[in-house]
Amino acid sequence: MIRKVFILLYVAISIVACSESDTNGDSANSGNLPYVGTKWSTTSIDWNLGDDWVTITQYITEIYFYSLSEGAIYIHSREYDTDFGSKYSRIVSFFNYHADDDCISLDYITDEFRGAPHLIPLEAGNVMLDTYPLQKSSISSSEKQWLGSISGTTGDCKWYYNYVGLYIKGKGSMADYSSANSVPWNGCKYNYLNVGDGVTHIGNYVFANSSLAEADLPYSSLISIGDYSFAGACISEIYLNDNITTIGAGAFSGCKYIQNIYLPEKLKYIGAYAFNDCDKAKISFVGAKDVINIGDMAFAGATVTQFSEMKVLESVGSGAFSKLSISKLILPNSTKEINNASFNGSFSEIRIGTGLSTVVGTPFYPARTGSLYVNLGVPLQLERNIIDSDLVGSWTLYVPKGSRDAYSKAEYWKNFKSIVEDSSLESGNGTPEEPDIPGGSEDPDDGYDPKVDYKNLTYFIDGKEFKMILVDGGTLPPFYIMQTELPPSGSLQVADKVIGVLNANHDKGVIKSEFRTFLNTLREETGIKFRLPTTAEWLYAAKGGSKSKEYNYSGSNTVNDVSWYKSNSSNSVHDIATKMPNELGIYDMSGNYGELICDSKDDYNVDARIYGGCWNDTENNCKISSYKEGTISGNIPGSKIKEKNAFDPKYITVRLVYSVPN
Repeated sequence: MIRKVFILLYVAISIVACSESDTNGDSANSGNLPYVGTKWSTTSIDWNLGDDWVTITQYITEIYFYSLSEGAIYIHSREYDTDFGSKYSRIVSFFNYHADDDCISLDYITDEFRGAPHLIPLEAGNVMLDTYPLQKSSISSSEKQWLGSISGTTGDCKWYYNYVGLYIKGKGSMADYSSANSVPWNGCKYNYLNVGDGVTHIGNYVFANSSLAEADLPYSSLISIGDYSFAGACISEIYLNDNITTIGAGAFSGCKYIQNIYLPEKLKYIGAYAFNDCDKAKISFVGAKDVINIGDMAFAGATVTQFSEMKVLESVGSGAFSKLSISKLILPNSTKEINNASFNGSFSEIRIGTGLSTVVGTPFYPARTGSLYVNLGVPLQLERNIIDSDLVGSWTLYVPKGSRDAYSKAEYWKNFKSIVEDSSLESGNGTPEEPDIPGGSEDPDDGYDPKVDYKNLTYFIDGKEFKMILVDGGTLPPFYIMQTELPPSGSLQVADKVIGVLNANHDKGVIKSEFRTFLNTLREETGIKFRLPTTAEWLYAAKGGSKSKEYNYSGSNTVNDVSWYKSNSSNSVHDIATKMPNELGIYDMSGNYGELICDSKDDYNVDARIYGGCWNDTENNCKISSYKEGTISGNIPGSKIKEKNAFDPKYITVRLVYSVPN
């Protein structure tokens, strides 16, 4: 239906170039004066004949010259048909123009009409176009009001609305507004945005709570994005050029459909709540290495990747990251301040640089156990645990040489599972005070005065020899783990030291005191601090460590190869090491007995999670990642055991580990 209109335009309008032109050149176009305030229009009737209905369409084309340099082409149609009633459609395109005698040159500044003409004059009177006259009249007050509702100024720029998209053109900054309701195009329904090159600043609230679905931003000129500028918009993707230095507070907050975002290379400041509540967003810092400040809740709800390459980062606000999808978190030497819940994510290694001076609340909430490396010789004063209180007791703290004693006495720092000196770490804030006891730089709690060869240690269970397996190569500190489970009723011998039986009473329950006696005997006879593995250690060993082939079960994707479970166990536990081992040569980490882990500071806690599944479990429960919670009541069915920290040796046992000495 629009095709007829294009034909009319072909003989009505002149276009010299289809490029963005200077919208601020009124004074240079004094020759246009006779056209200012004029309106040129034509109307045609089109008859379309069908088999069973007739359509009558009235096409209306209007050309407005509302200033010395700008105008608008307005096309609308009214259609009448016998079947479907009537409809009203409209198209607007804004242009710059220059008049030369009776010839007018147009440069489109919004969308160019397809098939538009090239060089046809508009005369200063009525012009006959075929059978349809192009008539001249003055722009009425109501039309001026209408034109003011679809175009105007914003700061150094101009804006245009064509009933589909919103266009921002000019050189310089858009205006800032106090709310979405105060922007001049409030009420315009648009799903497309075009901000022309030359615009340097996108104003506060300018596109907030809009139906905007697609946005084209400048490829080079844009420097800053204002507060809440796109908040609540429907955009799914957006390109941010590398010259942008500032993203304001709440700039993209509540953009629930936005997906992949690559932060600009020159970005320095990210305001509070900038990407808050962008649930589908995946945001990459891969090129943005010069960020200085990140505000509170900046990425809360969004998934963030590639964070660990920051160069000049100084501060991170509270709750800034809720889904930090990285394994290693590195804070550079420039970082001075971190706040409560600054980092929530999958990381298992944290490295703190030499410049940190302010820690507010608990800044780190990891999803698993790991290691914290601190390049500070003197412990900072903490108001709470620096790592989530539920996990701090399972993390290892690495500190500069000579500072272990100071950290082991400092409030909250002493809550780590262990504190280890690392000669590769720097002391960014001096050296600690002299320890109260001689030899404070050594680790009196390591428990290592080996009476046996810990590197090549073998053990015997009921006369059968097995090895301690070294597990190394991951993010965890290296450790040794038993090649087999320890049958609760099997006699353990380490080297030539007879340790005894874990389930000394041979009853239906192993209680905490019984396990403590067994473990203390083992430590005393060997001089090695045997203990239960942490969750991270157990999972890493079960997966095959650095040799992992990512099997579902420990050593295979076929459960019968490596596991005694409900379908093949004949309703009973089996001898250890009768199925295939995993990639490290470790047996039975899937099935046979469920195995205890310990992520608390209490080495004798046997009330923790149980991993690996047992002979009475289903196939699915024997996968590496499967676990059950401990028996918190301590009430073991069929026994008199009622105390906490007890387990049923028919289904559950231990597999012990020890750390590699410094």
